[in-house]
Amino acid sequence: MLIGTFIVIGTGSTYYIEAADVAGAIGNDDLGITVDYAYWLSAVGAILGGGLIAAIFNQLINAWLFAAIAAFSSMVGFGLVFLSSTNDVFFYASAFFIGAGTGGWWVIVPQIIIDDAGPKSFESLWGLTLTVNAVGIFAFERLFWWISEKVEPTEAGSCNGVDCYLIPYIVSAVLCLVAGILAIVGFSNDEGTGGDGGSERRSLRNNDANAEGRRSRSKSKSGKRSKSGKKSKSKSKRSKSKGKR
Repeated sequence: MLIGTFIVIGTGSTYYIEAADVAGAIGNDDLGITVDYAYWLSAVGAILGGGLIAAIFNQLINAWLFAAIAAFSSMVGFGLVFLSSTNDVFFYASAFFIGAGTGGWWVIVPQIIIDDAGPKSFESLWGLTLTVNAVGIFAFERLFWWISEKVEPTEAGSCNGVDCYLIPYIVSAVLCLVAGILAIVGFSNDEGTGGDGGSERRSLRNNDANAEGRRSRSKSKSGKRSKSGKKSKSKSKRSKSKGKR
C-alpha cells in the first residue's frame, strides 16, 4: 500500500505541478491553467464520489479493487499525454484520468487501513502514509526535472518539446501500472470484502470479555430464577403442611 500511494500520489501531484511547463512544451501555454482546473475537478469528484461509493459498498466491493482502478486510471492518463501534441483534447482527458487516480488513492487508502489494520492502528499508519505521500511528491518532481535536464542538458530548468516529458511520463505510466498490480495482489491476499479490520471491528463488539460477561449475566439470571423457584416450592410445601395440621 505504501509503495502504491508513493507512486500514484507522487506522479499525479507532479503532473499537476508541471502541467503548465508541459503545456508550453506542447505549444499552448494557456492550456496549462485549464488543465489544472480539469485535474482538480476530477480529483475532487473522485474524492467525494469515490469515497461515498467505497463507504456504501464496502461490504460488496473490496477497497483494493478501487485502488487498482485508480492506479490504472493514472496510467491511462499519462499515456494520453503523448497524444496531446496532435489534439488538446487528449491533454484534458489525461488531466481527468490522472486527477481521478490521484483523488481515488487519497480517499481509498484510509479505507484500506481501517479494513486491513483496524481502527486501533489507523492513526499511526495514516500518519506514515501522509509522510510517504509528501516524500513521493518531492521525489517525482525532482525526478521529472533530473530526467529533463539529462535529455536537454543545455536548457536546464526548462521544458521544450516532447523530449522533456517523454521519458518522465513513460516512467510514471509504468510505475502506475506497477501500483495497480500491487493493489490486485493486495486484493488477492485480502480476506473478504471488509478485510481483516472488519473482524477486528466485530471483535470489538463480540470479544471474549463481552461474551464472558453475557454468559455470567445469563448464569446469574438463571441462578436467580432457580433460587426463586426453590423458595416458591419451599413456601408451598410449608403451606401444605400447615393445612394438614
